[in-house]
Amino acid sequence: IDLSVGSVMGFSAMMCGMVLGAGYPAPLGIIAGLSVALLVGLFNGVMVAYVKMPSFVVTLGVLSIARSQGQVISDNKGVYDFGTYGETVLWLGGKSTLGIPNPVIVLIVLTLITGFLLRWTRWGAHVFAVGGNERAARLTGVSVNQVKLSVYVFSALMAGIAGILMAGWLGSVTQNLGEGKELTVIAATVIGGSHLLGGSG
Repeated sequence: IDLSVGSVMGFSAMMCGMVLGAGYPAPLGIIAGLSVALLVGLFNGVMVAYVKMPSFVVTLGVLSIARSQGQVISDNKGVYDFGTYGETVLWLGGKSTLGIPNPVIVLIVLTLITGFLLRWTRWGAHVFAVGGNERAARLTGVSVNQVKLSVYVFSALMAGIAGILMAGWLGSVTQNLGEGKELTVIAATVIGGSHLLGGSG
């Protein structure tokens, strides 16, 4: 379980917005936003998989830490101007292609990629194995710790992408961006059929 997704969205969007506001090109802003998301996911994964802390405790703490870091780097101010190169992010989050909103296109693409990864790759099989029975997975040679780490990194990356899209949709980044989204994400996951105790939904 990952309770930090809302804060990761806000942190990623803030980093991206600040880099763009400073006049740097859009790809650099997007990379900066995704990089901080990956770092948060890496921290979550290491703490859960290798330090053996409960995921609920780790991600609840990171929820506050990531939100606070966003406030620190921005001096507790919002970003309302993405600068000269901000049009790319505004287009990604707020425009349409062939009448379909770009965030919906990103959603479809990421859904297809994730579905493929979970259904047709060794990594996907290992994710289900660890979720179904961690001890059995370990006995069959699955690197349980690496799988857990990769899942938290993947979760944070998706949250980072969502944060950048939301920044483009809103045209600004405020300190409360993504606040409360962790509950929405968990609810959507359960409604979508995932089993909170692991295994196949």
